[in-house]
Amino acid sequence: MPQGPGAGVAPAAAAPRTMLLFLVVVMTWGTGWLPIRYQVGEVAPEVTLFWRFLIAGALLWGLVWWRGAHWRYPPAIHVRLVFMGLGMFGINYLLMYNAARHLPTGTLAVVFSTASLYGFALDAILFSRHVGPRAIAGVIVGLAGLALVFLPQIAATHFAGPAMTSFLLAMVSTALFALGSSLAAATQKHGVSVRGSTAWAALYGCLAMGLIVLLRGDSFAISWKATYLAALGWHVVVATVIAFSAYVALVGEAGIGRAAYTTVVFPVIALALSTLVEGLAWTPAMALGVLLVGLGNVLVLRRPSPVKRIAPLS
Repeated sequence: MPQGPGAGVAPAAAAPRTMLLFLVVVMTWGTGWLPIRYQVGEVAPEVTLFWRFLIAGALLWGLVWWRGAHWRYPPAIHVRLVFMGLGMFGINYLLMYNAARHLPTGTLAVVFSTASLYGFALDAILFSRHVGPRAIAGVIVGLAGLALVFLPQIAATHFAGPAMTSFLLAMVSTALFALGSSLAAATQKHGVSVRGSTAWAALYGCLAMGLIVLLRGDSFAISWKATYLAALGWHVVVATVIAFSAYVALVGEAGIGRAAYTTVVFPVIALALSTLVEGLAWTPAMALGVLLVGLGNVLVLRRPSPVKRIAPLS
């Protein structure tokens, strides 16, 4: 697994920092789903995302210059950063915002939690990680859990309604995020700073959203409703600047596999908020499905125990 900033830190010193990064990512992502509800329908998603990443990108660049982080990279690195931006700060969010038109935000968080399953597959492809039976079982269990969560709602529309479309959009969005995460890990392996790579990726995501707005002929105007502005502000500061800086740092320090453990925990927060605010109706099948998704993540992410070697008899 590629190591990034913090790889040379002694384990005793690195553990508290890694745990802090883990908690920050879980809390910021867990509370970042519900605000989507107050943005969808008010303004075109690409417009909201343009402003979100424009403002967040400005803050990230401010951090880069304030901390003196390295930000000049060769063209080959920028190619990686473009795709990282599209996967983590652009197209993935555009798809997820559109999915939120017809699905509760808490259930979208459950879909997004399968990023670890995609991440494992990319680890195996990009970093030659061994695919064991436990991981394969985890993928099967996780997908079975997703089926339990969404199958009743999708089947009610004969697999052709907006719920089905939204589910597929959320799945593609999650795959793109997993790809962006893998690129983040690989990029840090080449000595690219966390702050510099995140700032560039946010900029490229913002430019992509701006280009879509222009191509669609939309206005860049936003809503001035208090709920919309509060949701946008939360997404800019908490769910983007803080969350992604912490996540990219966690990927670089602990590896994409360990960092993906955040996906096991944060859906619980998102589901709780969705239940309280959106009136998400639980069923026994849905509860079991959420548990299976979490179990599948654990099976995929858990490292196999080292094989004990028996010393030869002398």
